Amino acid sequence: MVAILRRHGLREIQVHSITTDVERLQSFKRYGRVVGIQGLLVEVAGIQNALSIGSRCRILGCAGREVQLEVAQVGTDQQVLDEVRDRHIETLNFTKVFISDIEDADAAEAVANLNQDRLALEGSFRVLAQISRLSLLDFT
Repeated sequence: MVAILRRHGLREIQVHSITTDVERLQSFKRYGRVVGIQGLLVEVAGIQNALSIGSRCRILGCAGREVQLEVAQVGTDQQVLDEVRDRHIETLNFTKVFISDIEDADAAEAVANLNQDRLALEGSFRVLAQISRLSLLDFT
């Protein structure tokens, strides 16, 4: 470790100072409760804001047995699942209305609308063709 630090121009005193500072840090306690356990996943409540990925915590289990845990994920999967479900329901409702509009369409009205759209498209193509033939020389 000292050789690596000397290679980078750092002094051994700095390492001693850092370790001393780390040792001086005080531990703190936060209390929460276990909401659910699923396999190796432990869901907690009450301490989410104090935790970040990599945080370590201890849970007091049955008969005073202590279990060491490390935070691997912050937040609840249920919230994400609820949001995805809501988006899927919205998409499903939109799709049902869209399909219903197609199935309930009047054939004569659909043909009339198609002809109007075709005429509008042909008109747009004519205008674009005229614009593409324009030149500044035409206005001199």
